[in-house]
Amino acid sequence: MTTPILTLGELAESQASKYITINTALRKIEAVTIRVLSQANSGPPVGPSDGDAYIVDVQSGAWSAFAIDSIAYYSNTSWYEMVPKSGFRTWIVDENALYVYSSASWQLLVGL
Repeated sequence: MTTPILTLGELAESQASKYITINTALRKIEAVTIRVLSQANSGPPVGPSDGDAYIVDVQSGAWSAFAIDSIAYYSNTSWYEMVPKSGFRTWIVDENALYVYSSASWQLLVGL
């Protein structure tokens, strides 16, 4: 089972390797609650660093199966997708701005 909003894996009774479930959840939380580097990137960057996160603007390469406007985050040599829900907020580093996901797109929060 997973949590309803962030779809974090829940621990099961007598589960082996609990640390994998916990570590995966921590990385997912970190990727979507702190910041993304850009929302205008034309696909996955070459040579990403562990912990990098982006808003998907083009379905290509490692992001070819990811939805446009989802968050792609890089962890342990792989890309993962987080599909945003209304109310998700993130700081977009290259714009120096806070955005909120509303219904079907990311919107700039103004009046901060």
